[in-house]
Amino acid sequence: MLKLDGSINLGKDIYVYPNFISELERLEILEDIRSIPEEKWVGHFNEGSQGAETAHVPIQKFIAINKRLTDMLDKDVYLGSSLAATRMKMGWVGPHHTDNFDFLDVIKASEKLKEEEPFDIAENSVAGLIMYLNDFEGGEIYYSNQDVTYYPKAGDLVIHSSQDHCKHQVKEVKSDIRYSHSSHLFNLIKVPKGFKNVT
Repeated sequence: MLKLDGSINLGKDIYVYPNFISELERLEILEDIRSIPEEKWVGHFNEGSQGAETAHVPIQKFIAINKRLTDMLDKDVYLGSSLAATRMKMGWVGPHHTDNFDFLDVIKASEKLKEEEPFDIAENSVAGLIMYLNDFEGGEIYYSNQDVTYYPKAGDLVIHSSQDHCKHQVKEVKSDIRYSHSSHLFNLIKVPKGFKNVT
């Protein structure tokens, strides 16, 4: 489900696909990102410098890249629709998290569903993806439950499970800016009829 042809295994359910985007694609995307007005960047922070900023301006060049990625995926999962860029500035640190944290209620509800009980279908995150758009110092991704550290390179795509064994954190950014694009892989699971995810 997570492993793509051409990817390298870094740990349990952690894969890197080197140079997933071409140098030309990467430079064109960076040009678009750097033209986004400051007021369009929205911060998501806790504990001071833990967090990042997302630009609520779609980067249209992600559409073709997402299509290429979708064509490589197993049919039981699908790629989220995000076209947003993310940036972290010098001194910022990412929060320690799993990528299913917004979907834990969905998973619990699905586990409580009894056979023959009426059900609805809900979206569930099975993996997180990070595409790296520039080279930077620091900003490595650390998988604490596996003691795996990866130092990304511009153009790389990292895919990891959303589950606890792939809990991770972006370490302190040491250079000016770290640009990336994040998304999820989803599947659909059964939940009790009328269930509403509050996130």
